[in-house]
Amino acid sequence: MTGLLAAAARVLGPGRQPALDPVAAFMAGEADVAEIHLCAAEGWETAHAVSVDGTRRCWNCDHITAGTS
Repeated sequence: MTGLLAAAARVLGPGRQPALDPVAAFMAGEADVAEIHLCAAEGWETAHAVSVDGTRRCWNCDHITAGTS
């Protein structure tokens, strides 16, 4: 979540909206975290979007691995 935290910490200029709170957005299911995981479809480690329930989506092939919730 480092990238999201950096985006949330940017300075607001005139007319700009406050940045999204990345932790709150993740916990509400409105944002995903990027992590490296073994892709079951491709057989090697790739970047995945990980939802709050643990569901992972491979950024290369869109294979979805079910979460724990």
